[in-house]
Amino acid sequence: MSGTRFLGSSADRREAITVLAGAVGLAALYTVVASRVDVMPGRLEFLGTATGLANVWLVRKQNVLSWPIGVVMVSSIGIVFYELGLMGQAWLHLLYFFPLQFWGWWHWVKGGGEDSRLRVTYTPSREWLLYVPIYALGTVAMGRFFGQVYEQATFVYWDASIVAASVIALFLQSRKKVESWILWIGPVNVAAIGLYSITGAAMFAALYVVFLLNALLGVRDWIVAARGHPETASPGG
Repeated sequence: MSGTRFLGSSADRREAITVLAGAVGLAALYTVVASRVDVMPGRLEFLGTATGLANVWLVRKQNVLSWPIGVVMVSSIGIVFYELGLMGQAWLHLLYFFPLQFWGWWHWVKGGGEDSRLRVTYTPSREWLLYVPIYALGTVAMGRFFGQVYEQATFVYWDASIVAASVIALFLQSRKKVESWILWIGPVNVAAIGLYSITGAAMFAALYVVFLLNALLGVRDWIVAARGHPETASPGG
């Protein structure tokens, strides 16, 4: 019985199938339009876009099946970024996002105490004393590292800033913290749209526009969800 919880309820599964089918349709539509202007995405770019669209929608809806779909998303996107020379994005997806999908999957199902599902809450204020320095130092350290180690690396500090913000955002998301969406909005999505636009990842740039809109809705939805549990929702807790 416990194992089936990792696959969600029957309603979760129906929602995941519907959303994934719609995401594939949208990715196919984009591919048709892009092909008319000679911007043809590759297979992995298509796969990453379709699963990415489904993933962010299901995360916002707190559907546990967002995590296995996320495994496919981060794997395919990470390989594409490696081929584009965006080494920070490649490392982020393959070495951090990939394993964290499994931890987040488990934590959403069993991390709520007494083997129950996790609730949406706010991040304690004291934790930001750790996250802000991690973001700043991580950007500088990774930017220097990728610039020195990989000759094909491009826009290393811009790339690194997105990586550092994403590391924190996904960690908070895996713990169902409202502020994860705020990090996805600016330091990640807005910055990524610009970076991908000028490095030839046009389909991912379009995808992150959708991610941005979804993140705006995510903040709203998770604030409402947190208010449903006032005993655990205090921003200063």
